[in-house]
Amino acid sequence: MKTKNGSPRRVPLTIRTKELLNFLKNETRELSQYVFLYRARGSLNAVPYKNPFGSWKTALRRSNIDQSLHLHDLRHTFASRLVSSGVPIYDVSKLLGHKSITMTMRYAHLAPAAFDTAIGTLEKEDQHEMYGEFDQVLDFKTEKEKRGGK
Repeated sequence: MKTKNGSPRRVPLTIRTKELLNFLKNETRELSQYVFLYRARGSLNAVPYKNPFGSWKTALRRSNIDQSLHLHDLRHTFASRLVSSGVPIYDVSKLLGHKSITMTMRYAHLAPAAFDTAIGTLEKEDQHEMYGEFDQVLDFKTEKEKRGGK
């Protein structure tokens, strides 16, 4: 409910992610609405993480993952994979929780094929019927030139 931009939002999850979270929830012996809990040394009660960054470094170290990986890098990977897979930039923006699409546009360069797809819609056969063939376009140009236009 507490986001950086102050607006609560819903975050959809993949089926795989939901299954993993349910598995982790069922594995804990704690009676808590939270999945990720922390028990301080000597404490009997587990509490939810308030700041994941210390735990992030511990997880990286224990997993033998390069310590230079930042938690935010995963968000960038998420956005990059969506855009590269052809998800519209507007949808990516909403999934990231950006208030402005300007923030999301930094990923637009990853979707050059989207432009090919957009232009490809004009290549459909029924488009020729709607807009005419080349000779009709050339006739229009010739008529315009006869009238002194460019």
